[in-house]
Amino acid sequence: MEFDQRNLRVFVSSKMAELAEERQAIQTALKELFIATFVFEADAGARETTIEQTFVEELREADLYIGLFWRGYGEYTMQEYQTAGDLGMDRLIFEKRVAVEQRDSELQQFLDGIAHVREGVTIRWFTTQDELRTFVKQDVQKWLTSKARRSRHQDPRAIQPELLPCLCDREQQDQELQTALVPTLREKRTRPSVLIVHGHELEGHGHYVNRLELQSLLDILTLASVRGQGKVVRINEALRANQSQRDFGITLRMALAKRLQVAYQEDDRFLVEFARRHQLKALVPVLSVQSSEQMRGQGTLLEKTCAYVAEFPDLPEGLLVSFLVCFHYEDTAPQEAPEQGWRRWWPWRTRPSTADGDRVLREELQSCREKYHGDPRLHFVELPPLTSPTPEHVFRWLDYDQVKHHVPFVPQREVMNLFAGRPNLPMDELYEKLLELLPS
Repeated sequence: MEFDQRNLRVFVSSKMAELAEERQAIQTALKELFIATFVFEADAGARETTIEQTFVEELREADLYIGLFWRGYGEYTMQEYQTAGDLGMDRLIFEKRVAVEQRDSELQQFLDGIAHVREGVTIRWFTTQDELRTFVKQDVQKWLTSKARRSRHQDPRAIQPELLPCLCDREQQDQELQTALVPTLREKRTRPSVLIVHGHELEGHGHYVNRLELQSLLDILTLASVRGQGKVVRINEALRANQSQRDFGITLRMALAKRLQVAYQEDDRFLVEFARRHQLKALVPVLSVQSSEQMRGQGTLLEKTCAYVAEFPDLPEGLLVSFLVCFHYEDTAPQEAPEQGWRRWWPWRTRPSTADGDRVLREELQSCREKYHGDPRLHFVELPPLTSPTPEHVFRWLDYDQVKHHVPFVPQREVMNLFAGRPNLPMDELYEKLLELLPS
């Protein structure tokens, strides 16, 4: 059965009196994700059944249990947690870490018990309502993504082994992408988007585009309860942005027509027609710019792209069109890279112009952010910068079903050896090392 988010319901459990405001904060966070909640004091109403019968009935109707705990021990709260487990429900637990010295000893014993390393759950700590709202949205989105993937019943061998390293890290970018684009599909908005992903050229922009094509785009469609496929269109031609806006539009359309193998048309609706003919629900053209190109007078690609998208015709409801622009910085070294390995030869490779090119790219990004953020003609989305993955990212990658199918077990020491004492590695370098773990 295909996963459908539209009827999801979350049961929120806690001691009512001491965490009333936090319960409301969770309701607010989940409402932004279009997810219904059951909060006893707000939704139970008057019933002929007992309190225990009522919460058991509501738990049976829910898809996810969220437990909130602070200082007081509540008998019904503990029963709700246990009943959710008996029903086989997924459970997310949030613990308020304020004045914990006043906590009931029975509650502390309970929390210690459910947080068992091998058999328990992972508890998320929070201190403020704002933190709680943020954490709930993040963790429920992760849960939704996991549920959506399981519902597809994908063969774990579906992704070719040589492409699996692109699934390492980049959860931040995926979360921001989902936050921006899932509502676009759910609310049937008719304006296209411009997405910006930026980072050092060694941080694997191409690998991120592969991830988008293999997994992230399908996750977005599934979370939005949209049945269909998406397509990523890589524009490999170098597009000169130092031409007029009209000529840039013609050049971009010609490049798109070539990649899609369709006849060139001056009307942008040929993209919509292509999507309709191939039953696509998402179309993502990808453009790239190096900082050194800025110093060769290639113009402002992002500004030209935003202006092009702003004049794009309205889309039919249920179709997502997003232009992804990749900024490749060339001078600033990847995050926290040490003075060894590639850094030994990096100074000799750097051209004097790349620092200026990086600066120009950042200024262009800032200018477009100020000009187009909030512009009703397009949805301007800046993704978090691509940074260097850490060993923790590799451990999470090894836990993916697709990866475990090929690599059932890798000792912790072997993972740490990949980094050779370094806190992180640029994605391009790490990608090659991860390939060595996979079967040839």
